[in-house]
Amino acid sequence: MLVNKKNLKMNLSMTSMLLVMQLFALLIAVRSELFHYDESIIEDILENYDRRILPTQNGSAVKVAVRVNIFDMAEQKTIHSHYSIEIVVHSVWNDFRLAFNSSVLDDLRLVGSKIDLIWTPDFTFEEKIGIASKVTTDNKFAAISSNGDVLFSQRVILTLFCVMDFRRFPFDDQHCHLPILSFAYNNEQLQLDWLLRNNGRKLEAVTFLGDLNYVNNIFKVEEYSYVKKEREFDGSEIYDELVINFTFHRHISYYLVRIYMPLILIVVMSFAAFWIDYRSTPARTIMATTIVLTVVTFIVSIQGSLPPTTSIRSIDIYYVCCFIFVFAALVEFAFVQTVDIQVKIIERRLKQLKGSEVDDDAGNNKNNNGQVKTANGKAHSAVTPVFSVGEIPEIRIHGIFGKLLTKVYREHVKHREAYHVLDYYAKRAFPLTFITLNIIYFAVYSSHF
Repeated sequence: MLVNKKNLKMNLSMTSMLLVMQLFALLIAVRSELFHYDESIIEDILENYDRRILPTQNGSAVKVAVRVNIFDMAEQKTIHSHYSIEIVVHSVWNDFRLAFNSSVLDDLRLVGSKIDLIWTPDFTFEEKIGIASKVTTDNKFAAISSNGDVLFSQRVILTLFCVMDFRRFPFDDQHCHLPILSFAYNNEQLQLDWLLRNNGRKLEAVTFLGDLNYVNNIFKVEEYSYVKKEREFDGSEIYDELVINFTFHRHISYYLVRIYMPLILIVVMSFAAFWIDYRSTPARTIMATTIVLTVVTFIVSIQGSLPPTTSIRSIDIYYVCCFIFVFAALVEFAFVQTVDIQVKIIERRLKQLKGSEVDDDAGNNKNNNGQVKTANGKAHSAVTPVFSVGEIPEIRIHGIFGKLLTKVYREHVKHREAYHVLDYYAKRAFPLTFITLNIIYFAVYSSHF
């Protein structure tokens, strides 16, 4: 009994295998017949076909509907004012010469070199560089319906020119366009329109299949739209033009990390000099000079990676402001040293004048206006000594900035053992002004983000 059961199972297995093999052979035979049937139909419809002639009927224009799938926007090179895009262009039209009768097939598929045997629209994109994708074969195909409707699809990679405005760079939005029009046929011969319906089904004429948020990690496609226009050439012929409009929004984070943050840190570092003792002349001089040169080197080094333009960019304004701050820190120390030296000179003169007043003949050295006469007999009114404030000599400095300089002198003499009065005010004025500048700058230029 066990032997019979095993034989029965083996027979059933063999029978199943034979049935599967027969079905597989039948399918191959059917597909082979269909292939030959396709070939015979294609040969019949192309026997007297001339691809150089427009598929017009009764002299009317050929109507071509277009749909675009955007696969990727690989890069946008602002330095050269162009961008790259990878698209699949689907175009639909009717070619009555390709109609056929068949009870088996609804449509015919053409691939490779066979597509070159039929008429196809001569699209131009006004591209700088255009490449038809050929990995691993030509990425194009055509489907022909029995009534002569043709669907032609082709994948292309384009590099297109874009007029860019960099006045708000890097807080800018760039508006670029992808035109599609016929190279040789005007709208009396070929009419273009967007494919919005197919077999009663509503379609989007332009679809984006890639990531809208990043284009080369610097831009994102904020929005896109499509329109139909007419373009006139030579003042006589009018061509239909389909245009896809893109708005690229720049990611500011890239520039914050690479440009703004380093510049802010360098400027803040220059403010640290105000906390260094003003009597440490070599240390402060070297620090201030090094920071100024660092800013200049940094600005020059990154210019090559920024888009060239004849207009002033927002980032140029920031460069100038940062340079002014670090240069002002260097100039402030120059004033500190100048004031300190002048104060020492004034104090020496005051000591000489005080000593001369002790002399009974000191009154002969003053004229009726209270001006001090120097050794050559000339009156000098720049500094009038007043000795009424204990050990700290009090003076009045005359001239345009006399009151300010007098106050600076008094404050400096009073606190010079601890700090310089100019450094005292610079510690507060410079950071506060720089913070205010950054708030205003980023508020103005990032207002549309």
